Amino acid sequence: MSEKVPEHGGELSITHHANRQEPTKEKEIQDSETGGEDTVHLALGVHWENFEEFFGCLAVAKEQAIENHGALRLTIRGRLVAIKPKGKKSGGGRGMYYPICLNTQGFTIWLSEHASPIEQTPNVLVEMGSALLMSTRGLMSALEELVILLGEFGGQVLWDKISRIDLCADLPNVDPHDLIDLVYLEQTVCRARIEQFFRESGRWRGIQVGRGELLVRIYDKFHEVTRAKPDPIKLILLERYRWGGPQETASRVEFQLRREAVKSLGVDTASDYLAQRDKLVAYLCESWFRLVDSVPDRENNNTQRAATHPLWLNVTEAFRDWAGHGEAMERQTRRPFTRDPIRLVKQGFGCLLAAVSDLRDGEEVRPDEFAALVKECIEWNLAKMSEIEFYRRYHAKALPKLVERPHDEK
Repeated sequence: MSEKVPEHGGELSITHHANRQEPTKEKEIQDSETGGEDTVHLALGVHWENFEEFFGCLAVAKEQAIENHGALRLTIRGRLVAIKPKGKKSGGGRGMYYPICLNTQGFTIWLSEHASPIEQTPNVLVEMGSALLMSTRGLMSALEELVILLGEFGGQVLWDKISRIDLCADLPNVDPHDLIDLVYLEQTVCRARIEQFFRESGRWRGIQVGRGELLVRIYDKFHEVTRAKPDPIKLILLERYRWGGPQETASRVEFQLRREAVKSLGVDTASDYLAQRDKLVAYLCESWFRLVDSVPDRENNNTQRAATHPLWLNVTEAFRDWAGHGEAMERQTRRPFTRDPIRLVKQGFGCLLAAVSDLRDGEEVRPDEFAALVKECIEWNLAKMSEIEFYRRYHAKALPKLVERPHDEK
C-alpha cells in the first residue's frame, strides 16, 4: 500500500502490493464462510482528465433522469451505468454538494463539480454494499475493481479516507435468540448502553447496542433476507459465500463504525484498515463488547473479570477466521485538542470580509481600505470592552489548549 499522505488521507490501498499476501484457496473458502466487510463508504480525492466533457455528459443524463422520474441507464466508455435523478450533501447536509449519483457494477459513486479535490475535501464519494463485497470476496478485490473503473472514466485516485465500515460475522445454524437472550439477561460487558430490541412473532429478531459512531447489531439474518426484507439475490450470495449452503436459521453479528470511531482507533484510510483489521476486530470483540457466562459485577466495577460466554467465543473466532488474529488495539476516546492557527486566521478573514461587505453595502473596497476598516472594527470592539473582559475572553479561548489532553481506552 502506498505511503500515507497525512494531509489528505492515504493513497488508495491497492496501488501498493509490497506487503500483500495472496490468499490460498483454503483461506478463500474460510473467508467466504465466516464473514467480512458488509458495507464500506470511502471519501476519495480523484483527479479527472477531460472532466468538463465527462461531467457534462453526466449532467445531461441527470436532467433526463429527473424528467423521467427515475434512473437513466446508458453506456459510458464501455460501462453500463445508471444515473440517479438526485444529488446529496456530505456531512449530514452541511458539507460539499455532490450533484451526480451513478450506479455501476455494485458501486454507488457520487461526484462533485470539481476536477480535483479541494485541500482535504473529497470530490468523489463511493459506497460499497454487501452484495458487491461478497461477490468480490472482500474489500481488497473491490478496491482493485474501483480503481480500474474510475480509471476508465478518466479518474486517478490520489487519496482515500474511510467514512464508514461495517464488519460482520455470519453464523449459520445458530439461533439468534440464543445470543439476544444473553443481552436481555444483562450478561454483557460493553462500553455502550443498549438502544433497542427487535421482536416479531413472539421471537427476538435483533438487538442494537450503541449508537452514532460505533454500534453492534445482533440479528436474525435468515429472517431478514427471506421474510422481513426478501432478497433472493442476497440469499444466494449468503448461501454461497457465507453459510456454505441453504440454512433454516442463521445469525449475524455486525459492528458499524463511522469516521470518528475508526479515526479514534488509528484507522484513517483503506490501507490503515487492511493492515490493522485483525487488531480492530480484537478490540471490538474483546474490549468494546462481549457476552459473558453470568451477570457481571457492575456495582463493584469488576465487569472485566466475567468469563466470556462460549457462544461469544464462537463469534470472536468467526471474526478472526477472516480478519486474522491480533492483539486488541487501544482506542483514543478523546481526540487530541489541536487547532490550526492558519486555518483560524482564514476563517476570521472570511468573517471580516463578510462584515466589511455588509458595512459598505456591497460596494467595491480596495485591499488597503479593507485593512483600515478591519483595524477600525477591532479598535471599536476593544474600546467597548474592559481589559478584564478582554483577558477573560482570551483565556476562555486559550485555556482548552493548555489543559485538554487525550486519554486512551483500552
